Amino acid sequence: MADDRFMRRSARYLTELLRAYAKSKKWKENEYSLYFHLNVDWEYIIIVFEGRFSDDEETRFQEWDEVQEYLRKELVDSPGLFHALRLVLRTPEEAKEGRGIANRPDYYEAAEL
Repeated sequence: MADDRFMRRSARYLTELLRAYAKSKKWKENEYSLYFHLNVDWEYIIIVFEGRFSDDEETRFQEWDEVQEYLRKELVDSPGLFHALRLVLRTPEEAKEGRGIANRPDYYEAAEL
């Protein structure tokens, strides 16, 4: 079983990586949000990355693949952390409609970590 402090440190590191990804896309800080669910018992982290993603399913999958590949390259020296990730992409519109799992109370905003 993982330690909660380790999981939070890992989530903060992932926050830095995804902020760098968003910056590379020229997104402003108010154009994306990050939410995390840390499962200490099963040692996985769900990341809900809310941002300017496509509504088209095929394009969204390509965007998901791009983010995954970015994380894979950045975490080449931390394969365990990469394999512990579960990535979900959603748009702000989906969030406003209440769609997506980050609306649950057991998800942390990146700033809460």
